[in-house]
Parts: sequence; C-alpha cells; structure tokens
Amino acid sequence: MSDRAKVTIATVFLGIAVLAWVVAGGFCVHYYYQNLTLKETRERPTAQEIERVQWKVWELEDALKALQASPEPNSFPTILAKLDDDIAKLNSRKETEKRDIETFVAEVDRLRTEFASALQQLNETRADFTTKVAQEREKRQAELERMAQEMTTERDRKNGLEDDIRVLTEAVAKLEEDKRVTLNGLRQKLAELKKVLNQLVARQEHMKSASGDVDGKVLFVNISDNFVVLDFGAEDRVRKGMKFRVLQVLPGIAPIDKGEVEVREVTKSVSYARILSMTNMENPIQPGDVVANQEYHRNEKLVFVLVGNLKSYNRAEFARFVESMGFEMRDQVDTDTDYLVIGSGVEGVPSYEEQRDLARKLGVKIITENFFLNLVSY
Repeated sequence: MSDRAKVTIATVFLGIAVLAWVVAGGFCVHYYYQNLTLKETRERPTAQEIERVQWKVWELEDALKALQASPEPNSFPTILAKLDDDIAKLNSRKETEKRDIETFVAEVDRLRTEFASALQQLNETRADFTTKVAQEREKRQAELERMAQEMTTERDRKNGLEDDIRVLTEAVAKLEEDKRVTLNGLRQKLAELKKVLNQLVARQEHMKSASGDVDGKVLFVNISDNFVVLDFGAEDRVRKGMKFRVLQVLPGIAPIDKGEVEVREVTKSVSYARILSMTNMENPIQPGDVVANQEYHRNEKLVFVLVGNLKSYNRAEFARFVESMGFEMRDQVDTDTDYLVIGSGVEGVPSYEEQRDLARKLGVKIITENFFLNLVSY
C-alpha cells in the first residue's frame, strides 16, 4: 500500500471519530432540552391553577368578613350553607389538584431519574468514546510517524540507487568506448593479417608452381591474337574457365614465371586458352613453356564432400558439376576426401559438427563455396 493511501485512510478514520463525538453531544443536549421543556410545560398550568384557587379562597374569605360585618338575621343560614358548599367544593377541588400535583411530581421524579440514568450512560459512553478516539489518534500518529520514517528510508535508498545507476551508466559507457577502441584495433590487425596471409598464399602458389608440379605444355602461341594452345583437353578433366600459370623451365635454375592464361575452348586432347597477362614482354610466352595450377592435378581424381546449401547450385547440380570435371562427390568425410565444402544453414547442426571435426582430424581442407569456385576457376 502506498504512503498516500495510508495517510488518506488515517484521515478518514479520524473524521469518522470526530463526527461520532459531535452526534453524541448533540443527542445529549437535545434530550436534556426536551425534558426541561416538558417539565416547564407540565408545571406551569398547575402553578397557575393553584394561584387562581388561592385567589378564589381569598375572595371568599373577604366576602365572609363583609357578611360578618353587616349580618342580616334572616339570610345568615342561607349564606352560611352556600359558603359551606363552596368551601366543600373548593376543598374537593383542592384535593383533586393536590393529587394531580403529586402525580405530576412523581412523573417528574421518574423522568428525572431516567434522565440522570441516560445522562450517566451518555457520560460513560462519551468517556469510552473519548478514550478510544485518543487511542486511535495515538495509533494513527504512530502509524504516520512510521510511514514518514519509511518514506525517508525509501527516499535515501532511492537516492543511493540513483547514484549506483549513474556510476554503472558511466562504467558501461567507458566499457563500450573501450570495446569500440578494442574492436577498431582488432579490425586493423585483422586487415593486416589478411594482407600478410594473401601475400603468403600468393607466395605459396608461386612456390608450388615453381616446384616442378607441371600440368601441361604450351604447343602453340599467337601473341597478336592473344591465345595459346595447351597439350591437354577434356580427357584430362580440363574445363573452360580454368586458369594456369605459364613457366619457363631451364636446367640448373628456378622456373621463371611468364604470366597467366585462361582456358576458353576445350577439345578432347587440346585446349585453347586466352593470355591474361605476361610478366615480361621481352621474354614472352613461347611453345615449350609449361603450365601449372596448384589445385589441378592432371592424373589425380579429387574427392569432394558437401554439407549445407550452396547459392550457385543445389545438391544434385553440384554433384553433376563435380563429376563433369572428372572429380568425385561423396556424402561422408573419410581418409580419401580432399575437400569439405561448407554451405549455409549448418550452424548448430550436429551432423555438420561431426563432419567438420572428422575433417580436421584427417587433415581434410575445409573450404567455402567461393573458394571452391575459385579453385576450379569457374
């Protein structure tokens, strides 16, 4: 429950307590005023009646004295009889009114007793209510103090958390900056390593080409039309688009690189290739020069294994393409496998992990689709 809700509930309870106390006081005042009004209403007619009767008695006494002062012998008995009758009626009426007064006094005493009892009960109720209100007020005050303390503690904790968040944010920003600097450094180093790797690969290719791994010879050269004729063809698994380095082999010295050619037409036993480049125009490509490709082996049948999906071929087309070049396509890596071609959609696939691990253990070359296309000079 929130602090605002707790304060609202405490205020409502205190308002109810004050309202109940006011209603109880109003009830007491109303009850007292009603009994006082009843008493005055009942006592006033009786007092007036007594006064009227008293005046009547005084009048009769005055009349009696007047009669006694001037008596007439013949009328005395009649007057006395009438006076006696009036006196008897007045006494009777006086007794009746006396009984009424006693009855009224008894009723007033009874009402006074009930009023005193009700007033005592009201005082007791008011005292109990006052005690409960005081207790409730103390309880709410203690609750408000506790809530204020909790709010202070919560505010301090919030301030502390905000400080921690600010420190963490600054730390994260610094880490991100360090990460960016590190990544930039790593990218630069990677670019340098790639450059060195390309140089090493080019050097390795040159060394392989110059090591005597000869695939064929140049039979004919036409410099003006920019083409040569090579001494191998379709029966030797030569395919259009394959590239070869042209070398001059002399006894006692290392082979001399003369340039590069690309096969454009293939017959059964010879191939026609376009001259892509010549290293030295003073020493052009001539008949008798040899050609070599580091990945092509004239008398060797390469074995390929494919995992995943390729962009250029589906699996059946890839198998036909490999077989058309005189190579072999297999489903599993073994000791005879030369290349493991990795396609897309293999991340997290257990079978791919097994094929890759086995290829590493057996020393099989793992290549991508682009590397394969460059390999066969497609």
